[in-house]
Amino acid sequence: MTNKLPLVSVIMPVYNSSSYINKSIESILQQTYLNFELLIYDDNSTDGTLDIIRAYKDKRIIIFRKEHNTGYTESLRRGISAAKGKYIARMDSDDISFLTRFARQVDFLEDNPEYGIVGTQLRTIEESNEGQIWTYPLHNEDIKLHLLVDSPFAHPSVMIRKEVLEKNNLNYETKYEPCEDYKLWVDLLSFTKGANLNEVLVYYRLHDNQTIKMKRNTLLNNSNLIRHEVIKKIFGTHFTDQELLVHYYFFNEIGRNNLFTIQDKFRWKKKLLKLFENTFYKSQGRKLVEKYWLFNLRTLTEYRPLFIKYIFNRFLIQGFSFLESTRFIIKCLISYKISKS
Repeated sequence: MTNKLPLVSVIMPVYNSSSYINKSIESILQQTYLNFELLIYDDNSTDGTLDIIRAYKDKRIIIFRKEHNTGYTESLRRGISAAKGKYIARMDSDDISFLTRFARQVDFLEDNPEYGIVGTQLRTIEESNEGQIWTYPLHNEDIKLHLLVDSPFAHPSVMIRKEVLEKNNLNYETKYEPCEDYKLWVDLLSFTKGANLNEVLVYYRLHDNQTIKMKRNTLLNNSNLIRHEVIKKIFGTHFTDQELLVHYYFFNEIGRNNLFTIQDKFRWKKKLLKLFENTFYKSQGRKLVEKYWLFNLRTLTEYRPLFIKYIFNRFLIQGFSFLESTRFIIKCLISYKISKS
């Protein structure tokens, strides 16, 4: 009698995760969906993480101990190669999956064979406190457009159809770490559709030792390389390094705008709207750009009379309440400035 293959392969890279690994593993083992394997790649931890993992006796857990620390992305690459499942679920060693996560994602992929990836919304947690809900676009075209901004999926929430990866020879690329997921989504969505469930199904832990915080400069450089690739696909043009930097700040560095940043962003907004005019994404692109422009205006640290022109357009009149618009104009007229304490 042959053993039944798992439908889902869960890939969890770990490194010195002793503070959080228990809750992450237990959130997987307690899933309402049962037919999965959990592939854990320990990247030569030195803090007792491996002992904690080995204490679990569940046969669905398969432990891979790396003799040398070769990095997070290399663990993901090995996991995709070793996975036996039809679907690959991602999970990080410091996050927590809701117990119905796999059931909801498997149902979606089984019912929608044209889709190769499905993610979820997430809620942040810091220490013992629940934080904010982070939302991601739901529909395929919105997801593809969001590639222009950043990753359209919460990485630890995704479930991927392995056949799409194998058929198109796709995998994570170590040279793009810590944006290896963003690059994979750009490649993957050239061959398949993507979706995000409109449900929070993952707790995402925020802490000081996260790779995204420790490799900020590398993240900016690599994410801009990826954005440039998306820009060429959508607009058929190239941006200079300086333009890519302004593009990044327009969408990803929104807080505490001042006179100089908001003027640069206003010029960039006009350029993007003009570029979108001749693309398939004309209407969606305008909505995306105007939405982020609204976010930027709301985080001004100083107001000047010349800013009044920024709110007198149809989109902002709809986006700002009457009270918000009135306050904005008054602040501009009195050259209001927020104290940077």
